[in-house]
Amino acid sequence: MARIAVADDDAGLLEFATRILAARGHEVVAYKDGQDLLDAALAAGPETRPELVVSDVQMPRLDGIGLCRALRKQFSKAALPVVLVSVLEAEDDILRGFEAGANDYLVKPYRAPVLVAKVQVLLREREILTPFAAPFVVEDDTTGPLTDRVKLPFTIDKYDVEGEIGRGGMGTVYRAKDRDTGRPVALKIISRRVADDRVGLARFFREAATLARIDSPHVVRAIDSGMERGRYFLAMDLVTGKNAKTRLNAEGPLPVRAVVEIGRDIALALAALQEKGLVHRDMKPSNIIMGEDGRSTLVDFGLARSQKDQALTETGEAIGTPHYIAPEVLRGAQADIRSDLYSLGATLYELLAGQKPFPGATVVDVYQNMFTGPPPPLKDLVPEIPKELVALIDALIERDPALRRDNPAAVAEEMAGILEKL
Repeated sequence: MARIAVADDDAGLLEFATRILAARGHEVVAYKDGQDLLDAALAAGPETRPELVVSDVQMPRLDGIGLCRALRKQFSKAALPVVLVSVLEAEDDILRGFEAGANDYLVKPYRAPVLVAKVQVLLREREILTPFAAPFVVEDDTTGPLTDRVKLPFTIDKYDVEGEIGRGGMGTVYRAKDRDTGRPVALKIISRRVADDRVGLARFFREAATLARIDSPHVVRAIDSGMERGRYFLAMDLVTGKNAKTRLNAEGPLPVRAVVEIGRDIALALAALQEKGLVHRDMKPSNIIMGEDGRSTLVDFGLARSQKDQALTETGEAIGTPHYIAPEVLRGAQADIRSDLYSLGATLYELLAGQKPFPGATVVDVYQNMFTGPPPPLKDLVPEIPKELVALIDALIERDPALRRDNPAAVAEEMAGILEKL
């Protein structure tokens, strides 16, 4: 067990963190201010100095950012890991923490297992004599862009990695097994290119924090996150099945009933996000996993953000995949739950018709098609589609956000009602 120093000016949160870590057998010393912790750390000898610091960001006298900078003048990140904790969740706030020398960043409110997991990972990092069970090998691909190539199988942290599931802009997702429990997981390991990019790294931690806040059977659940020898990872529930885009490409337009079931499940996922004040911002067929159990799950939260957070996207910058971005977002407006529902409507339209409602090779093409007229009527493309479903999808892809649906829970209820009639 380790010596851990915790600083927070909120007495209740200080007690909460102290109790959690002490219950794990750690020797915890609590401080009400960053300056008190810094003074104690600098005065202590090697035998009494903390081995890890958990600090709030917003504190009087010396805040967490100042504390971290001061500690880094004396101790390296490997010698004294620091976890910063804050209600501030904008990318700029997270980046300030990493630039000050933090090893990790935790957004309030957080769950006890998340804090424990982060502390355990960082303490393992200090055990530099503990070898990998098998080396993590990265090679440069000289035939194309720099990519991360690994020799399977390999081990990272407590996970035995067995095979690759898929690759994306953030990194690679692997099928892995937790050696402690035998539990299968989906393990996202971010690429070196993203890890070296301050914005990419902040988005990775945002995804981990987002998933930790959501409890829904239709949202992939985060289990663990951490870093092993410079490689950041996020462990999630392993959802078995195909993504909707893969199935569409292989089979063509999906049956009406299957699409309505997807619409119901993903609307429930969006309702869970709305409850937490979050926006997904990248709703599309490839981010929907159609499970072998018949349940659809929303994945890939690398672009998700709080609806109150204006710092992630600069004015005029549209984030997401063009064919599924709402018109107002393409014009530079902030994304909200209505834009997520637009993306859901565009996704359902494509899964039913086998074509996008507003096609185009570029963002400009898509935008122009949105305002040159309505999309081809679904009834012409899918004669068997119920009129209630046509009306609902038309309401979801309404170009004026003021006229568009804004309640995903109500959309899920409508989908359930349509299912009963099929």
